[in-house]
Amino acid sequence: MVPFIIKNLVSQKGLSLLEVLISLTILAIVIIPISGLFIQSAKSIQVSDTILDETYIVQEYIETVTYYSKTIPFDQVSAQLTAEGFTEITSNEDTYAGYKVIDGEYITIKLEKNEAQEGLISLIVGVSEVYPYDRFDTYMETILYWEGE
Repeated sequence: MVPFIIKNLVSQKGLSLLEVLISLTILAIVIIPISGLFIQSAKSIQVSDTILDETYIVQEYIETVTYYSKTIPFDQVSAQLTAEGFTEITSNEDTYAGYKVIDGEYITIKLEKNEAQEGLISLIVGVSEVYPYDRFDTYMETILYWEGE
């Protein structure tokens, strides 16, 4: 077998058109499905990057509101978030909801006092590409003890 391969390599004969077409067909059959994997992988990486960026944004605002829970009374949250550029959707003595647009994405903050436990506040921070209160692309929810009262 090996002498046959070496003999063919040393030979000066060229490849026939049929051999070239068969080789290209086999190569195409192998490469086309693999290229689909690369395309899908690139799309997945892009989606993962977007979700990761949104998660950082959400975490930043959760940390901001957590800081407020330790330093200011609940009734001053509305004024504080408005000063940071949030547009108020709902605000009363028990709830606050507001949104802010950054780079075409809506960042929504919802705070609501827990009726059963005094001092506990439900916090939801979400990011979406559509108007607030629609489906969030990324969000986090937590419960805070509001010490600033």
